[in-house]
Amino acid sequence: MKDLSVVEDHFQQGNLAFQNRRYTEAAAAFRAAGEAARAAGDALKAAEMDNNLAVVLLQSGDPAGALKTAEGTDALFADAADPQRQAIALGNQAAALEALGRRPEALEKYKTCSALLKQVNDPQRRVSVLKSISALQMRSGQFLEALVSMQAALDQSPQLSLRERMLKGLIDIPFRILNR
Repeated sequence: MKDLSVVEDHFQQGNLAFQNRRYTEAAAAFRAAGEAARAAGDALKAAEMDNNLAVVLLQSGDPAGALKTAEGTDALFADAADPQRQAIALGNQAAALEALGRRPEALEKYKTCSALLKQVNDPQRRVSVLKSISALQMRSGQFLEALVSMQAALDQSPQLSLRERMLKGLIDIPFRILNR
């Protein structure tokens, strides 16, 4: 389809601009890709481009715009039985909510995202989400929950840095004591 090749062209331009931290250019390209996908009648591709745009907006300091752009895309992916992209959309929404200081809402979206990533067996993304959950729980005074979330993240990590290995050792201490 000619229209979808336009989407792909804009997507490639946006990706390149994003990698080079040219956020204004990336935003314009992803916005154009989304509009082209909508014009071609591909709502899922448009939602995917909206999520790419949301990431750019978040990186460029516009969490409200990021949230507005990504809102509802998770439902489209859920209706299409696409839990992978649904999880990514929820993660983008959660990151925007977190940046806006709306911690309880962000935490709920991150938790749903984590469950979906576990379902589709995407440990790399899930580790990142679990770390975000842990950080939010810590800032909210939920210290035990934060430890459990971080332990789950570290247990899922295929390779730990020295810092992460040390942290895992420290986190494991209270759990070993409790399990005696």
